[in-house]
Amino acid sequence: MSVRWSLRIVPLIFCLLPVKALAGASPLLPTDSADTKEIDLPGLMPTETPLPQPAEDPSLKKKAADLWSGFGNEKMSCKKQVLSEITMSETKTIPEAPLWLANSGVKAYHQLKLAESPCRAVLTELFYKNLKKTRPPKRAADRLSTGRPSLNAAIGKGTFADDESGSVLDAAMELAGGRRALAMSLIGFCGHDDQQNETPLIIGFQGKSSLAVLRYLDAEKNKNGEPLSEGDQKKFDVLRSTIEKSGRATLDIRCPKPWESFYAPKSLGENVDIPETLKQEIADIQAPTKGMGALPAKYYHTMFGSMVGCRLSSVCGLSPAEAQKELELLAQSYRNLRLKGQSLKYESLKKLIESEFKIDWKDEASLKAKEAEIRAWMKGKSTERKIQDLGLSEIFSEGRAKMSWEAVKVSIDTALYDLGQAGDKSVSRCTGLSPERCRKVLEKSKTHEIDLTWTKSQQGAGSSFGAEFCAKEKNLTDAQLEQQACDALDKRNKSGGGGPSKEGDKSLNRESL
Repeated sequence: MSVRWSLRIVPLIFCLLPVKALAGASPLLPTDSADTKEIDLPGLMPTETPLPQPAEDPSLKKKAADLWSGFGNEKMSCKKQVLSEITMSETKTIPEAPLWLANSGVKAYHQLKLAESPCRAVLTELFYKNLKKTRPPKRAADRLSTGRPSLNAAIGKGTFADDESGSVLDAAMELAGGRRALAMSLIGFCGHDDQQNETPLIIGFQGKSSLAVLRYLDAEKNKNGEPLSEGDQKKFDVLRSTIEKSGRATLDIRCPKPWESFYAPKSLGENVDIPETLKQEIADIQAPTKGMGALPAKYYHTMFGSMVGCRLSSVCGLSPAEAQKELELLAQSYRNLRLKGQSLKYESLKKLIESEFKIDWKDEASLKAKEAEIRAWMKGKSTERKIQDLGLSEIFSEGRAKMSWEAVKVSIDTALYDLGQAGDKSVSRCTGLSPERCRKVLEKSKTHEIDLTWTKSQQGAGSSFGAEFCAKEKNLTDAQLEQQACDALDKRNKSGGGGPSKEGDKSLNRESL
């Protein structure tokens, strides 16, 4: 029997490198190390890397209070704590970024929680390893050019016909032993974003937490009920001994690729999605000529809402309607922040152009006279660097055509006169702009409005479902959730032919870790 494991055994001396530096099947190591041995065990390695620690940020509480200031008073303390934890956590390997720029807070939340919950971390790694599918993406009417599921995609049809609706939730429930909040936490680890999660997340263990890791090793070693070859057994013994002696290990958890069926609509269930009528309305405004097939599904908003809704229900006791209200308000808050952040960037680009060409942006005649020069300037490498420094890399994004000058101009005008945000639809608000430019601002504003409706609807649908799904698990603590994971892992080990571990045949217990 040949077993594929992937591991480098060496005394590692790095501490808390950025997650990107830790990406891959094994950590960065000196190439001339004579002590390096390679074993194939995906994602697992002994290490001197300490647990991820919360970063000290005295302004974090204030930022959280500001963001949640509009939330209702009922059960406020619990809601604030849960929502702030999930969206605004920070570790030294995952710095907190503004909510409108990235989902780094959600990633840091999972890193911190799993570092304290070895059984749940191991179960999470198993879930995504078992879920992994290798079907390559292909161009189709329900996929974007990058392979990501498009807005008209759905599990059970088209290129996702081989899967059944709810297949992701079913797989999570099976591994979690029917524990609903635990199953939703497995999905939530990767379900909050399809692109920000392409880099593996490293979870560190130390001390008694290594017990869960060792149990995992034992189960994987004998999961087929066959003995290892002599060579593989020696490698396994070295691996086990190294982790036992060092008391440290890290788990490398890899999320599905953006094009995999995990992120396709209805992966949580046939009815866990936004209405088709809304999808059509979104396409009519954002892709009037190309239709739904030209827009990404963004089903991760629904998955994120489900995870948070479950958490609000099982920890704070919120009803589905209450959870939906909170997630819709959250979506509105961070969409407005994201839009404001984007507007500030385009305002900075306007000032850069005005400075370079000594013009007044609102002066139609002078702007038109310089347009040929501005177009040529926009193509220069130095200009590209300046614009990227403003945070507008999407103008030059790989994998799609560069934004045209006309599109850039409309984006700048919209940043100055976003009528959708102002709530005034009259052309008279576009002081200094021609009627034609103002008309384009109105059209752009509509895309912002429908984008907000889209996100609110997805997170609302997900949170309502998640809260109802987890309604029977009340006042659930992290310690209880971890014990559920230990029980599920222990049950899997026994039923999978893993055999007794070196610690004996006793069940894992949260208090012993």
